[in-house]
Amino acid sequence: MVTLNDIAKKAGVSTSTASRAFQENASISQQMRDRVYQAAKELNYTPNLLARGLKSNRSHLIGLDICDIENPFYSLIIKAMEDELKKLGYQLVLSYSNGDCREERKNLELFMGMQAMGVVFMPTSSKNRNLVSLMTKRGMAMLQLFNKVYDFVDTISIMDDRGTQRATRHLITNGHRKILLLNVTTPYSTDRADGYRKAMEEASLPVDERYIVAMDRVSDPCGRIQELIDELHPTAIISGVYFLGKNVVRACRKMNLQIPRDISMITIDDVEWPELLDITAVAQPIEYVGMSAVRILMDRINGTIDSRQPVAISVDPEMQIRKSVQNIRKQNR
Repeated sequence: MVTLNDIAKKAGVSTSTASRAFQENASISQQMRDRVYQAAKELNYTPNLLARGLKSNRSHLIGLDICDIENPFYSLIIKAMEDELKKLGYQLVLSYSNGDCREERKNLELFMGMQAMGVVFMPTSSKNRNLVSLMTKRGMAMLQLFNKVYDFVDTISIMDDRGTQRATRHLITNGHRKILLLNVTTPYSTDRADGYRKAMEEASLPVDERYIVAMDRVSDPCGRIQELIDELHPTAIISGVYFLGKNVVRACRKMNLQIPRDISMITIDDVEWPELLDITAVAQPIEYVGMSAVRILMDRINGTIDSRQPVAISVDPEMQIRKSVQNIRKQNR
């Protein structure tokens, strides 16, 4: 293992000079800093941020616990946050809980042990309330994304009901009445189902609960979607979650159904594939969410906002209209 002493020896400087070279605001010439950096590069040395933080009481570490590592939506959140944090001299540390409150607890305890200065997490229940409360009392900046589970923690949420409401309205405007909503059982998916119901009620259309289907316990989503199409004969499908959208496309192809000629489709989250396939989507402002998360954390860390008042930001998603919705109003006459 390469140590700071090794770097100092190779660069021909004292250990204290080598240490100052890795500190942003330290008094050291650029020539000397470059000399130390070159020695570090040749020895494949990376400064130990945690050890540095134990001495300075500022670790410059930010923890991010995500709930779905396979969803590219969260990958973009990670990138947006990491880009902003790097500019500010902070390092992002990732963990993955998959919506499991026990895993979430382990990860939060890990961040606390690392003396992370802030933590962004995505709680699905309030079972870790005592731990989250302890972390805030210890001065850690805490921010929950998407689900407002704790009333004493800063929150960035997305108005999921509005996104689905707009998608459903768009389909109704184009003559659709049998609209299938594919969903999963999470706090935000409940909001999405509510948005669907609101749009139907606004249009004075009956809400048939058979058309709101939870898919998170289905082993073969593609096969189940084919069954639902055969059983309910929807003219349009709203995919409430990223992975379901791809399965809708697969199911339609297996059934020789063309989008939008035979069936219309809208997906939630405009990440990667919808644009390639010309699928109308509800787009979440991912970069804005990531940048806002960093800004709130920095405000908390620097004490520039009222510690007694949690910050709450609600982000409004937007429709990206493409070519996956067929106007069938003439067919209904």
